[in-house]
Amino acid sequence: MSRHKSKTSLAPFINIMSEWYAKDISKKVKTGIKTKGMSGKPIATEAPYGYVKDPDNNLICAYHNADRRMTMAGITEALPFMDEDMQPVARHTLEKLHNMTDTEFEEARFYMTLSESDQE
Repeated sequence: MSRHKSKTSLAPFINIMSEWYAKDISKKVKTGIKTKGMSGKPIATEAPYGYVKDPDNNLICAYHNADRRMTMAGITEALPFMDEDMQPVARHTLEKLHNMTDTEFEEARFYMTLSESDQE
């Protein structure tokens, strides 16, 4: 009976240590991901939408801040590097861009801007 009692008396201490360990590992993983991202290295296994990975794991932007023809050229250039399931989406996008006028493309363009809280 004394062996059973000694195990239960250590349980709170073991729980506290386990909780501390989990928090410590979580902080280290978050710091590692942030450091990797800030150094320009990809932190995800898949490229985000609008980007593709080349064989050296560099991200290539499929869209340019240019006209419709340059955007189409960028997507066409990136097409061989895209995953098989992303290629039909890119081909569909190319078809839409091909059928679009330059004026329609300019009207559909969007720009990334900082929010008010980011500018402070």
